[in-house]
Amino acid sequence: MALRRMRFSLVSAVMLLTIAALAMGLYRNGRQVVPLRNEVAWFHQKFGFFPTPDASRVYALRSRMKAPSIWQWRIYLPDGNQYELRMFVGQAPDPGKDMTAWLSQLKPQSRSVDDNLPVGKFAYEVCLQEVDGRWWIRAGELFEQDASYQLPESCGWLDNGGSRNTWSDASYDEVKDFAVTDPFVLLNLEREQERGGGSTAAAHTGTPERIVFWIE
Repeated sequence: MALRRMRFSLVSAVMLLTIAALAMGLYRNGRQVVPLRNEVAWFHQKFGFFPTPDASRVYALRSRMKAPSIWQWRIYLPDGNQYELRMFVGQAPDPGKDMTAWLSQLKPQSRSVDDNLPVGKFAYEVCLQEVDGRWWIRAGELFEQDASYQLPESCGWLDNGGSRNTWSDASYDEVKDFAVTDPFVLLNLEREQERGGGSTAAAHTGTPERIVFWIE
């Protein structure tokens, strides 16, 4: 009895070779992708980025800086909206409990620093600098070109570095999340109210001087 020979068509052979090549390519790519994913995860952890479990909310984390006049944040802004960073410089009362009303009060005397903030994850930085006796504010995305603004002479209170108080809706210790409609103060830098009397120092009274950055 004659043995029957196994027969393969040319099409079958080509298909088998193609499948084998694809499998080998996927295997090699997988080996390359895993280290890249690990590097991205390390980068995010190293530079303070964080998971965003609800992609419809705003997330922010404040970064600790070694210089006293530099402030940084890691921010996530959800897609589908346009976000603007505004800056107020001048006298304004404390915000109280109604932050929305307070920012509405500041807005007519404020200016737009960036009317098209990026969506997704990014790092933002604000720097305070003195040049030739005048104070300047620099603001922009980290590693990107920033904008500079000369502050008015009324900001001479900045000469005394110990006279400043700062606060932010973002925390150093935990990621805060906000609804896109919530007011979000990135930085409030204000003149410290001097307490106590005595003939050696006059107490600063009245509405405090402040510099406020917020996202809306």
